[in-house]
Amino acid sequence: MRSPPSCARWRARPRVRWAVWLAVAVAVTGAGGGLAVIALGRVRTAALLARAAETGDCGALEGLLAAGAPPDAGSWSSARCSPLHLAARHDQAGAIGVLAAHGASLDLACMEFGSALAEAAAYGQCQAAQALLEAGARVDVGDCEGRTPLYIAAEYGQAEAARLLLGAGAAPDGLPGRSTPLAVTRAHGHAAVAAILRAHGANDGPGGVSAP
Repeated sequence: MRSPPSCARWRARPRVRWAVWLAVAVAVTGAGGGLAVIALGRVRTAALLARAAETGDCGALEGLLAAGAPPDAGSWSSARCSPLHLAARHDQAGAIGVLAAHGASLDLACMEFGSALAEAAAYGQCQAAQALLEAGARVDVGDCEGRTPLYIAAEYGQAEAARLLLGAGAAPDGLPGRSTPLAVTRAHGHAAVAAILRAHGANDGPGGVSAP
């Protein structure tokens, strides 16, 4: 099997590469469904999914997923984050809807922030956060360190994301066993987020909700 060109000109034109691989995927999809994924290979398919998710190319996402691409495929070039995490990071609400409709795992953990909702919270991407919540993402799911999306919004000073999460029912004191979101705002000097948390009854002590 021949490899794609590896010359400097090919590497220097990523948009051309994406266009070529996407054209191949669409062509094979039209001809034989899941053969597109086989033809492209799992690694390249994951890269295409990642690119479509972060740019909000819903047509490309639909084509790849309909052809059998796994909606949770992690891309090496994106630190193994799922397409849902990338869509959340780049505030691509439409892409989130497509991925959710094709069975993407809404609470799947990624290396940096945990769930896709936490990813949206860290970057202050409220449209993405709202789309995830509407799709059924859990508002108080914690990462490996027990940080909820609200805790991460507080840590990164994302006031509007914190307001959105609290309005969706996020526990203002986070999970047991670690400092509260209010405490982390004080540590990082995020006064606006602290005010929002206090308005929702947040405490400075240990976290107060039960672990899921």
